[in-house]
Amino acid sequence: MIQVELGLYQAAQLQCSFRGFPDTIQWKHHGVVLDELSSGEGYHYMWRRELQEDDGIVISHLDIQSLYRADLGWYTCSGKNSFGEHSATIELQSKS
Repeated sequence: MIQVELGLYQAAQLQCSFRGFPDTIQWKHHGVVLDELSSGEGYHYMWRRELQEDDGIVISHLDIQSLYRADLGWYTCSGKNSFGEHSATIELQSKS
């Protein structure tokens, strides 16, 4: 698990990367899926996917426009394809 400390009301960007071209990528906050319906321009969360073709890596970014106390805690990014699944967890903490 990776721990990240940020000040409240700052923008945050979390990212994870995958090899093997996952068919699906999913972000969760405390186990609750942050789906595309609750993300996008004008929303608090926005996530996107980026392909770096030179080295075959897919990067997923989760952007938080302004960090509130409710945003603190564990985020899990998982990717899955026909060969398997990989996930990583990030703990977002507030600077004191």
